[in-house]
Amino acid sequence: MKKKLLIIVGASQIVFSQTGNVGINTTSPTNNLDVNGNTRIRKIEEISSTNYLLVPNKDGVINKISVDNMTSSAFMPRVVGLVRRTTNFSYNDAGSSNEITLLPLDEVVVLNNQSLTYANNGIFTVKESGLYQITFQLGLNDFPLDTDIIMGIVNGNRQWIGRATFSYPKSSRQFHNYVTTLKFNAGDSFAMGIYSSGGNMTIQGNQSGSTGSGNITNVNIIRYQ
Repeated sequence: MKKKLLIIVGASQIVFSQTGNVGINTTSPTNNLDVNGNTRIRKIEEISSTNYLLVPNKDGVINKISVDNMTSSAFMPRVVGLVRRTTNFSYNDAGSSNEITLLPLDEVVVLNNQSLTYANNGIFTVKESGLYQITFQLGLNDFPLDTDIIMGIVNGNRQWIGRATFSYPKSSRQFHNYVTTLKFNAGDSFAMGIYSSGGNMTIQGNQSGSTGSGNITNVNIIRYQ
């Protein structure tokens, strides 16, 4: 037979159960300390090691979450990929066959292998499901005037899942940004795709001028959850 010790202090009840649980304003405590009411802590010591947040679940049970884990997971966006093209890439006319060309990127600056992997053929493979914001910057040179150029994201079957079409009246030293947010599942793959309606062109890795040089073609990937 289970026994409980009931102490009444003012209008509050304190119960010590046989299981070792203590209840305040409840006669059936289900945790080591079960408070049916508001809680106040008058003093908390500061610590220099890993910090935690105390959060209740749907049943009111307090759990702790590491601040480090919280800021690196679903609560905060984080860069999981920054990959660049550092040398020029010659695009050959694919207009007659309507084929999308995958852009191979040759320098990995940042890659979180927990979220993504990257192959030298230009294909990213998703490891963690979630929302991914992709910023694709493309530098162009020596392309036909007023030619429609399409840039965007393609899936593993080379089908567009996000794209933009543009053209320039000037045929050299141009760049374009395409930004989109897509939901991927683990195992999905994607790549940067380009297509021109006619004529060859050069994809610039770096662009140089009288003031110096720098990278112009790159992909920046942020994971939100």
